Amino acid sequence: ANSWGFYGSYYDQSAATIIDHTSELYGDVKGEAGYFEGGIKGYEVGADYALAKNVIAAVTYYDFEAKDTSYDNNMLWSRLYFTF
Repeated sequence: ANSWGFYGSYYDQSAATIIDHTSELYGDVKGEAGYFEGGIKGYEVGADYALAKNVIAAVTYYDFEAKDTSYDNNMLWSRLYFTF
């Protein structure tokens, strides 16, 4: 308990590398957002905090843009993990 972590990732992916992105953007990455044609670029930052033994809270922020259109997508995703 009381331990934490911070992480970040940068993405610059062509459409050929994307099957279903973990961020679950608007609709689907290869759907209405238009990412399938040209791919995506952007970043993710997040933090984890151990609330108690085997209980972890996490929050992640995504900011992606389509490479070949002006489409921009931001998302905040939170999770609560219980391990045993």
